[in-house]
Parts: sequence; C-alpha cells; structure tokens
Amino acid sequence: MKLLPVSTFEHYGIKNVRSLGNNLYSGAALDGMGSLIKNLKDEFNIKTIIDFRGLGESRSNIATDCIEKEMNYINFAVGHTRNGLSGGVGVATVSDEYISQLKSFINAYNEGNAYMGCQYGIDRTNLALTLNYLLNPKATAPEILTWGNFNPKSVINRTLKIARKLIKRMTPEQKAEFNLPEDYNTLFQSKVKQLLQTNMLYG
Repeated sequence: MKLLPVSTFEHYGIKNVRSLGNNLYSGAALDGMGSLIKNLKDEFNIKTIIDFRGLGESRSNIATDCIEKEMNYINFAVGHTRNGLSGGVGVATVSDEYISQLKSFINAYNEGNAYMGCQYGIDRTNLALTLNYLLNPKATAPEILTWGNFNPKSVINRTLKIARKLIKRMTPEQKAEFNLPEDYNTLFQSKVKQLLQTNMLYG
C-alpha cells in the first residue's frame, strides 16, 4: 500500500489535514471532491469517510460518492465547541443514537484506512478526536488545531470541558459500552496530561 502524503490533499485544496497513523487522516470536508475520494480509495486504500457535520449541512453528495465507489460513509454529528453541548445531547442526557454513532466512529478509527473531518477540519474535528482519545484505549493523543487568534491552551481546555461533560452525562449502561473503569477520573487526568504534553503545553 502506498503512503498517503499530505500533499495529495493540498493538491486538491483541502485544508487542515492531520495524519493520525494507521492510514487515518482528518481535515476539511471533501465537498465536491469525487475525484479525490476515488483517488483515496484506488491509490491509498482509504475505505471509510467520516463526516462530523449535522445532517442539515450540505455535503455535495459525499455519501453518494462513497456508495458509488463502494466505500463506507459514517455520519457522526458533533456540535461546535463554541456552542456548548449539542449533537444528540439534551439538558442532562446523551441519546442512545449519539452513542451508536460515536461507537461507529471509534470502530472505524480502530480499523484504520479512513478520512474524517468537518467543514474546516478544526473545531468539531478537535472534539471528535478528543472524545475518541478519551474513550478509546487504542487512540493516541491528537494534535489540536486552532483558528484565528484563539490561544491553543484555551481551545484545548474548552474542547476537554465539552468532552468531559458528554462523558459525565452518559448513563451507566452507555459508559459500559466503552468499558470505562469505575475510577474514570484518574484515567481522565492522565489522558489530559498526555494531551497537553503532545501539544507542547505541559512540561
């Protein structure tokens, strides 16, 4: 299998691409990029496209492109961190549908050979990758991207705050889906430290 260089995405104008290992990549959405999607499948063995946007947002037939090219398409709608909790999360609950989508995303991540992202490949992608990292023992700490003049540490802290609220609002049955230990807080703190170290924000 060929290695997939970031320049492949840059050639098509795709921004904010991150290499996540195991032939996994994240970045801006592939709207109107049928030829790139075909190239990802034929040349680089990308089997799955994961979209972190809501169902009401334009996708320029990404799902159709995937079906035509016999690729998997997964929708895991992740809310903007700047808007607080959203995407299947009520006042004090997390929907079972959200848990199902989250599990599908984590399973696809573990299988590798996937491309994932949101509109710009930053905000919602940061949150999805952080949730995956906190819940998935096979995931490594992701690089967190920022935008505009936002301070990197504030972006990480806000992303972690949303992710932790999501996890705290899961029912015991939902938490069992991810085999979370009873003393998850200890594991959470350890993972937060590693995330900050990965992003060079902790000594």
